[in-house]
Amino acid sequence: MRHYPALDVIWTIRPDDSHLERVLAEFDDLGPTATDDLPAGIRVFLPSHDACVKAAERLAALDPTARAISLDVPDDDWAERSQASLGAVQVGRIVITAPESLVIPISRSMGFGTGHHASTRLCLALLQRAQLAGRSVADIGTGSGVLAIAASKLGASRVVAIDADPDALVSARENVDGNGVASHVSLRQIDLGELSGRGGAAVGAPFDVVLANLTGGLIVRSAPTLAGLAAATGRLILSGLMRDEANGVLAALSELGWTEIDRMDEDEWVGLALTSSPRSSTAN
Repeated sequence: MRHYPALDVIWTIRPDDSHLERVLAEFDDLGPTATDDLPAGIRVFLPSHDACVKAAERLAALDPTARAISLDVPDDDWAERSQASLGAVQVGRIVITAPESLVIPISRSMGFGTGHHASTRLCLALLQRAQLAGRSVADIGTGSGVLAIAASKLGASRVVAIDADPDALVSARENVDGNGVASHVSLRQIDLGELSGRGGAAVGAPFDVVLANLTGGLIVRSAPTLAGLAAATGRLILSGLMRDEANGVLAALSELGWTEIDRMDEDEWVGLALTSSPRSSTAN
């Protein structure tokens, strides 16, 4: 049986969601693959034991009141059990449910992207405000593939879904095939850092729309790469950032000639759409 490295972050009293997200933001560049709620904290799945050690060190510096426990979690269908009670998610015209759905069935898996997270919903909503018919789309950090599938079903002619995590891509492949969009959606295992400069040509850049549901810190650090993947008159759709990170993200992309044209908020989360040339409306 396969085991997954994980770090349990425990408090005497579970903190609010805002504090939990700030803790997760400290781990974003360590490559977390999934999270699971605990009664008094969270379980963060990481790609290696070394990553767990680094995460524990960062946690101690950020919040000395938290306790970190490193462990190996057996692959005993934890994801299916933890998500079995989740219902359908509807965002505009898009409905995401378990595999019995007739719309966008998404398998339960280690990968992110069942549609139950606010950042995914924000991306789905912003996608529906863009005119995707006949356009090319890159989905960076695709997870379960839900955004790539949605882009295809909204009319995109070519979608490239990119993720560094092989487990996520296994799930994405199942979902792409199950939704009948394999002829329009290609999956690539590649790290975001490898796409900088001329690396984007390896995945077919430039794209009319670049999706990135990451974290605020990672978007800021990767701003030149994300902008470089987009066509000259393309669009960036970004989420995974919190309200207090939005200005930093916009500043990083403004320096590269990008302008905010649309914004949506849900709780502490923000979704942004930007273009490299100012436009008078939110639609292309």
